[in-house]
Amino acid sequence: MHLAGMKEVLAHAAAGEWIAGPQAIHGLPHARILFPDAATLGKLAATRNDFIPGEMLEPIYLRETRFVKATPPRIALREDR
Repeated sequence: MHLAGMKEVLAHAAAGEWIAGPQAIHGLPHARILFPDAATLGKLAATRNDFIPGEMLEPIYLRETRFVKATPPRIALREDR
């Protein structure tokens, strides 16, 4: 088991090998959903040496970036009787 990019995953899938991960590609005959814990991911990462330098990292966005202005607060004034 090892970490792989999409190109490598598709090559392994084309060769009929098993693919497993939290986002295993649906529709591949040998794909299985798997949620490894942090210790397992750490062990996998410890065997790698092809890391990207920090200054070359780019942000990833899991959701569409959308900023919405908050509505002004509504204040109900009490009438003194």
